[in-house]
Amino acid sequence: VLDATGTATWVWDIDRDAAHFDERYERQLGYTPGELTTTGAQFFDLLHPDDHAPVRAALDAHFTRREPYGLDVRLRAKDGTYRVVRTAGRAEFDAQGRPLRMAGTHTDVTDARAAEAERSAARERYAAALDASLDAFFLLRAARGEGGGIDGFVFVDANRRAVQLTGVPLERLVGADLCALFPVNARRGYLDVYRRVVEEGTTFEGDMSVDEGDLPSARVMRVQAVKVGDGLALTARDVTDERRAQDELRAGRERLQLAVNGSSDALWDWDLVADSAYYAPRFREALGVREADLPDGAPAGEFFDRVHPDDAARVQDALWDHLEHGAPYDVEFRLRTGAGEWRWFRSRATATRDERGNPRRMSGFLSDVHERRESEERLQRYTEDLYDAKLQLERQTVELALKSAEAERAREEAQKVSAAKSAFLANMSHEIRTPLNAILGFAELFESDEADPAQRREWAHTIRRNGEHLLRLLSDVLDFSKLE
Repeated sequence: VLDATGTATWVWDIDRDAAHFDERYERQLGYTPGELTTTGAQFFDLLHPDDHAPVRAALDAHFTRREPYGLDVRLRAKDGTYRVVRTAGRAEFDAQGRPLRMAGTHTDVTDARAAEAERSAARERYAAALDASLDAFFLLRAARGEGGGIDGFVFVDANRRAVQLTGVPLERLVGADLCALFPVNARRGYLDVYRRVVEEGTTFEGDMSVDEGDLPSARVMRVQAVKVGDGLALTARDVTDERRAQDELRAGRERLQLAVNGSSDALWDWDLVADSAYYAPRFREALGVREADLPDGAPAGEFFDRVHPDDAARVQDALWDHLEHGAPYDVEFRLRTGAGEWRWFRSRATATRDERGNPRRMSGFLSDVHERRESEERLQRYTEDLYDAKLQLERQTVELALKSAEAERAREEAQKVSAAKSAFLANMSHEIRTPLNAILGFAELFESDEADPAQRREWAHTIRRNGEHLLRLLSDVLDFSKLE
């Protein structure tokens, strides 16, 4: 038994201060058998300084008043650490009542003390966690009748939040019957649910509507019950405001959907904190996808995966500018439809922010602008073609103007040449007619018989001179013709 429990025995001869102990005593402290001296003083040498006074007080009480001797002390082991030892003993006395010897045991409780300390710390952490919890916590035991069936449940413990929620002090809560204190459990059938949890080992989780009277005010509680021993642990969270907010949000969405149904726009809503997106039915209709392809509650990344690669950066930039700087979010981009085609859409949205200005959710509309974009692209192409034709016409006009200017210059030059010719011919006619008239006149005189030979020679000389002049004029005309 001693080996199994690790308990060592010792005997102390008080008068001679001689001690005897077994091998287990030394092994507890990491020594080999025979390594420690066999004196009572050895015990006090190994004893922790802070434990000397308690040990001597316990021995004095045992020796003088015969009080039981037993306490936990720390003894220094061979490696310098301290082990916690539970020492207990009993003294033998002579006829005068003086202690002669004392025998006892040492049990190493270091690990047990550490485990108990850990359990104590765990209990404290558990209690602190329960008190800090925002959920109400109740521990209940089953109240069974004579036949063994569960007649009800009795409160065993509760945390601070449970007291706040119920408005019932803890001293009144503990020991009270569940249904007597809160009749709603029997009235709404929750007592049967709790019975199944304990008898079948199942778990229950659901929302419970609690009427005014059971609690200080009517509330909606989210309850979870699990089996613990022959009873259950019950947690309750007040979700009244959450349910009210959900109902208001649902009603708002329904009203908005009614308005949206009258237009071609598709509603979408994105919870930025939870990264959960909601899409109105018209949204999926516009994309030609099923709900399974784009489910509500899915991360928004499933939508952004459908954005055309050439438009993705522009969409992300617009989103960033809106969330970080409050710039309007109004962007057009292409989305892949269920048929695998690319279609143009316009998305407009506004972010809802908390009191610190951080965006919490984003809601907006998606509009199909594919036909308009195609019309704009056709108009753009037509405008570009028209512009090209205008440039071509302008080039042709310039070329024609240049040709017209050249023709005008040529005409003017021709007119100048013609005028010069006319002037030349007129001048030349005069120049030719003058010597020719002289020649003809003197030739006519030369034919008369009245002139003497001297006159005839003078007239012949005049005819010759004017003939040579006429020849020179004809030569100049021929040279001008060649030059032209």
